[in-house]
Amino acid sequence: MSQRFLFYKGRVALYALLKAFGISSGHRVLVPGYTCIVVPLAVRYLGAIPEYTDIQMQSYNATLENYKEAFARIESQGNAHTLKAVLVQHTYGNPNKDIASIVSWAQQKGLVVLEDCAHVNGIVINGKAAGNFGDGSFFSTQWSKPFTTGLGGIAQLNRETDEKVRDALVQLAQSAEAPGTIESCVLALQLLAHKVFLKPSLYWFAINTHRALSKAGIFVGSSTTAELNGEMPQDYFKKMGGLQIWLLAKRSANMEQVNRNRKRLVEEYDKLLNEKGFSTFKRESGAVLIRYPVRVEDKKLCLEDAKEQKIELGDWFDSPLHPAGSNVEDLNWDDHLCPNAVTLACDTINLPVHNGVDVLEARRIVAFISKYIKKTTLES
Repeated sequence: MSQRFLFYKGRVALYALLKAFGISSGHRVLVPGYTCIVVPLAVRYLGAIPEYTDIQMQSYNATLENYKEAFARIESQGNAHTLKAVLVQHTYGNPNKDIASIVSWAQQKGLVVLEDCAHVNGIVINGKAAGNFGDGSFFSTQWSKPFTTGLGGIAQLNRETDEKVRDALVQLAQSAEAPGTIESCVLALQLLAHKVFLKPSLYWFAINTHRALSKAGIFVGSSTTAELNGEMPQDYFKKMGGLQIWLLAKRSANMEQVNRNRKRLVEEYDKLLNEKGFSTFKRESGAVLIRYPVRVEDKKLCLEDAKEQKIELGDWFDSPLHPAGSNVEDLNWDDHLCPNAVTLACDTINLPVHNGVDVLEARRIVAFISKYIKKTTLES
């Protein structure tokens, strides 16, 4: 029987899970090397050390072999005894096909397994819902996730979790502060603006405006400048507010319809790309993509042109630890350990898969990116 706990952001849910499982100073946590910087930051905030596993070029996920290779490297350095947990990610909403075997392998090593479900909600892998394979999982309900409460995160414990772990997470959830009234009001205004501006033609204007207002402290940003510099915000550990909880219940009820719409749009991208002679993204059974990844020849030029043409394209991940320019000095990162992740971060853009995109817009997007698609790698 799983149990869920609600937090202000997905990264806070991860932090709470790690802490409840006893991750602390000197411990190591194995993380896929194609993720948002806030994931390894949650590890560092506990005094632990993030380690990284490379990913596969086709799926954007780390396989069992990737985890074994990373473990062997850590073992060769004499640090295997300090490795306490592994994170398994379902990138872009593409299920990690090795999740069951990774869990089995990790359990044999005595490692805690946490699923990073920030990109998924409601997908099933071999008859089992994502998020229910490991010891626990965390979900995100921020702006660009499967559904949004503006900001938000969910920590989930699975199976017959040790009573001490469950009690620890209960206490952590109870001790977290609620967001203030002003903060909640600002978030409500942002949610309204998000609904109004959820149109491809307004995407770049909305993105630039949101970033500027967040930097100025007017909007509630996903990450603060201090956080991206590696500092733990003073108000980091918070729980969901009333508005977020209300939206969570409302939008969770509509998740099945949202997922159906996403699948239809992804199939449309498949069709359009095939018509132009391009291969499509080879996803796993049960995938519900929140972004459709495409590799391009010149990512920077492609995004600049998209901005000019008012074409909505996403850049994540623009770095193996997204976003680019963040301070990774204290995060134990080394480009040489994850060459596939580095390559993909350099040439992957993603196509929008949300209700603001219709068939006509999908055609316009595919027509635009056709001149940038990396033909040789798409067919590999």
